[in-house]
Amino acid sequence: MTNKLVEFCAEILECYSVSGECDYLLKIVEKDMGSYETF
Repeated sequence: MTNKLVEFCAEILECYSVSGECDYLLKIVEKDMGSYETF
């Protein structure tokens, strides 16, 4: 995940790199579960 993608997605509040090359923990906010599933 790049910084540009994180900056582009307003839903992403926080992004943490965890072990592995492409493993990330995202803290996001959505208005409902339908929006979350679309995300």
